[in-house]
Amino acid sequence: MIHQLVEIVKDEIALLTFADKIGGLVRTGNKMDGNVSKTYPIYCPGGGCDDPRFTPDESKMTVMYAEETSPPRVISTHSGRFNMEASFRWVGWINNKKLGKTDCSISEQLVLPVIKAVDDLPKLIVGDMTNVEYSFLGQELKGYSIFSKYNYNAEKANLLCYPFDVFSILFKVKWTIASDCVTPFVVETEIC
Repeated sequence: MIHQLVEIVKDEIALLTFADKIGGLVRTGNKMDGNVSKTYPIYCPGGGCDDPRFTPDESKMTVMYAEETSPPRVISTHSGRFNMEASFRWVGWINNKKLGKTDCSISEQLVLPVIKAVDDLPKLIVGDMTNVEYSFLGQELKGYSIFSKYNYNAEKANLLCYPFDVFSILFKVKWTIASDCVTPFVVETEIC
């Protein structure tokens, strides 16, 4: 559910002029680097992709994606309808040079367009979900702790300092599911 809802947000933010490498809801991936296990965000829509890693990349203007902060939960029920909510954060890494800027806090100029893109979304119907509504909860403290659950190699870690910048914006999404309108799951032929 939350993956579909974040894809709507991703598609809106992708229209912004500074959106470069953009993904939806990521999960944590692992890779061995010698004897050390490295963790990083990965995004693979539809089950596959060429380069799933969403790490800072000096060749990009920005790298942006979402992380789930609160899983979907039922907040109320009424006549076979489940009112649900979840939260996520929109993470952004910024390459000032690629944007033609030298400001120490370029993120301040990029956060508002992202918030506006999400806030401007009308109530939606997404698959079996109706009354989909997004709301801005706030920003997280700006800093490289935004990436603390990942352990990048030294080359990537250097991209977390000036002349690069970061931001994290918190959003909540609410929606309704009618229990009699849920599309049945269909088992497909096994993939060899």
